[in-house]
Amino acid sequence: MGNIVQASRSSERGALICILARTLAFLLWPVVIMDRLVSSNSNKLKLLDFDFNLSRIFIYVHHSESRLLDDYDKQVLEEAKSSGFSTILVSNGEFNSAENTDYIFRKNRFGRDFGVLRDMARSLTLNGNQTISFFYLNNSMVWKKNGIFDLINVLEKSKVNVLVFPTESFNPVHHVQPYFLFAKLEKDKFNHFSSSFNWIRNFHFRRSLIYLNEYRIARKLLDNDWKIQVLAPYWKLIETENRVRQNKFEELLDPTYKLYNPTQHMWKSLSKFHISGIKRSLIFKNPVGVKNSPTNARDALASMYK
Repeated sequence: MGNIVQASRSSERGALICILARTLAFLLWPVVIMDRLVSSNSNKLKLLDFDFNLSRIFIYVHHSESRLLDDYDKQVLEEAKSSGFSTILVSNGEFNSAENTDYIFRKNRFGRDFGVLRDMARSLTLNGNQTISFFYLNNSMVWKKNGIFDLINVLEKSKVNVLVFPTESFNPVHHVQPYFLFAKLEKDKFNHFSSSFNWIRNFHFRRSLIYLNEYRIARKLLDNDWKIQVLAPYWKLIETENRVRQNKFEELLDPTYKLYNPTQHMWKSLSKFHISGIKRSLIFKNPVGVKNSPTNARDALASMYK
C-alpha cells in the first residue's frame, strides 16, 4: 500500500469520539443560541454600491494571518482569470492591487466566508446577460498547478440552474462542505439566486457559523427549490479509497464511517473528482489526527491519486 493515508479506525475509538463530540456540542449550545439572538443578516462587506454586471464571475475569499497572498493564492487567481472569469478578491489584506484581479474588497471577520457569499449574491445584477457563471471559492485549500483550470472545465459542463458543491460529510449530520460553490444560472433563475442566501447571519463564534450556517445551507437551498450536486460524493470517495488501498468492500459497513471527513481522511481521492487541492489545515494543523498526514503542500499535491 505504500505511503497512503490510513482512514480507518477502530469501532471503539470511533464510538468514543462520537460520544465526546456530541457531548461537547450539547454543552456549547447555550453559546450558539446566544449568538443567534444577537446576530443579524445585514451586509458586512462594504461594496460601496458597486453594480456587478458580469457574465462570468469568480469570487475568491482570502483570509490569512499575514494578510498577504501566497503563491498558491496567486496561482488560483491567474488560472481563473485565464479561464475568462472576471476575478473578485475579497480579503482581510491591506493591499490595494493584485495581479489577475479585477476588483478587490476588504472584509472583516463577522459572518466570515458565508457573509461574503450572501453579500456578493445580493449585489449581482443581470442587465441583459442571458446566463451567468458564478464561482465562489475560499482559500482554505492549496491547489495543484492547473488544478483550477481543470476544475473550471468540469464545472462548466454541469447542468444549468444546479448548485454544485465539492464534497459532503455525515459528521455529525449530513451536510455539504461549501468551500466552493458553482452555478450556471439562466435569466429566469437569477433573481431567485440573489435572494437565496438572505437567511445567512453574521455570527461571532465559529461554532455558531458551523451549526447554523454550514450544516443548514443544503437544506435551506433545497427548501428554496434548488437542485444540488456534490462533485465528489461521499460514498464515491469511500469506494475510491477502498479500490486504491485494495481493501475488502465489507469495510464500507464500518459503523464509524460517518466520522470520516472527506477533505482530511480521503484527501488523496479528491483529485479523482477534479478537486486537485488539499486543505491547508491538514498540512499545518492536522485537526482530526490523520495518520501519515502531509507536512508540506508540494509533496502532498504530488502524492494525490492520478
